[in-house]
Amino acid sequence: MGVLFMSYRYITGILGAFGITVVALAGYFGMLTTASPSQLGVSITGLPASASLSYGGRPIQFTVALRNGSAHKYRNILPIVSMGHCTCSPQEAQQAPDGTMAELDTSTGKWKSIYYDSEGPSDAYLLLAPPQFPSLTLGPGATARYRLRIAFCPLSQQGNYAAGQTTIDVTVVTLPSRTVIGSSPAVSAPLGVTTS
Repeated sequence: MGVLFMSYRYITGILGAFGITVVALAGYFGMLTTASPSQLGVSITGLPASASLSYGGRPIQFTVALRNGSAHKYRNILPIVSMGHCTCSPQEAQQAPDGTMAELDTSTGKWKSIYYDSEGPSDAYLLLAPPQFPSLTLGPGATARYRLRIAFCPLSQQGNYAAGQTTIDVTVVTLPSRTVIGSSPAVSAPLGVTTS
């Protein structure tokens, strides 16, 4: 779990003892992290402060990490990275703009396309979307990291979209049931949407 300041660790410990989920945002450090009663820490790091994406623009890169802070194994779990609802959308469900997502293959240094998941009016994005990553078992103290990038398709391919605000969300589920571990999303990072 990412620790930002000593006082944050102290506050997290106290609130966690009461079963309260703690979410901390530190734009200066480019980190968003969560600690939940399940002790499965989830973080998004590497985004600049006031991160934004433009339609048809350069991708933005970030890292998603899962850390097991418990004494037991989390078996057959899967992180789901999705785009949250967007104020830029003309749709009633406020779905984020169409785009692409890729994961860096550290063994080859090449980017591999993965499923671009966008949240709609229901939780179907958790239940029906194809897995973006292989499922994993995370032992006590272990951490799994994913280096990712996203980009939006050009505005000409979007319909009546505009500038606005969305989020990058991460939710962790168990397989095969896709039961959510902790909260949904476990962590969320704000992302501006610009037209140029």
